[in-house]
Amino acid sequence: MPHQLKLDDALLDRKAVQESVKWFDVSLAINTMAIIEEMGFTPQKPAKPAYEQRPAEVKQRLAEHLPCYQKQAQREDAEIHRA
Repeated sequence: MPHQLKLDDALLDRKAVQESVKWFDVSLAINTMAIIEEMGFTPQKPAKPAYEQRPAEVKQRLAEHLPCYQKQAQREDAEIHRA
């Protein structure tokens, strides 16, 4: 879990995965996500739903911000994974 590795964000992007495996004396190139997937690691849904869900606010926020995130991901040759 990201918090167990004292990572700032709950979302694991390629860079975060690369940094987190260093804890296990493993060094990975940034473009080795296929290997990570072969090991069985995939984007996960939370174990239980958030206590105070606000689906309408989430939908509005995604509508406002997702296009920006998609453009940034494209510039950085990154992928966005959503549950």
